[in-house]
Amino acid sequence: MVSLASLIIDNFRDVAYCPGDEKVTFSFPDDILITAADGDKERKLGDFKGNKIIAFVSDDCPVSMVETVSKARQFANQKENVPVIVAPLQKLSKNHLAMTSMIRNGNMFFINDEKWRKDNLAKKIKLPLFVQVGDNLD
Repeated sequence: MVSLASLIIDNFRDVAYCPGDEKVTFSFPDDILITAADGDKERKLGDFKGNKIIAFVSDDCPVSMVETVSKARQFANQKENVPVIVAPLQKLSKNHLAMTSMIRNGNMFFINDEKWRKDNLAKKIKLPLFVQVGDNLD
C-alpha cells in the first residue's frame, strides 16, 4: 500500500504536500533524545556518526509518513546505512512508531524530545520535509 501511495505522490508531486510554513533552518543539537521503535534504548543525536536524514511527519499529513517510509526503504534497498530519524510534529505516538513495521532492514529512529519539539516545531510546516545532517548524500 505504501508503494502505491508513493507512486501517486510521485505522479502528483506539485500538489502532494501538506500546507504550512516553509521553514529553512533548524537546530539539531547533539543532545536531542532519539529512540528506536521498540523504545528499548534511548540515545542522543550525537551518538549517530556520519550522514543522517531528519524526516518531519505529522498525524495530519499522511503524505509525510508515506514519503518517510519510502525514503527509509530506498536507503535499505541501496544497502546504505543512513539512519532516517523521524521528527513528529505531535508528541511521539504509536502511529509514528508503526512506520517501522512497513520497512525491512530499515534504519529508522524517532526524536522523542518534547522540549526540542516544542521549541522547534511550534508552527505548522510544509510537509513532506527532509533535512540532511552530515556530508552530502547522492
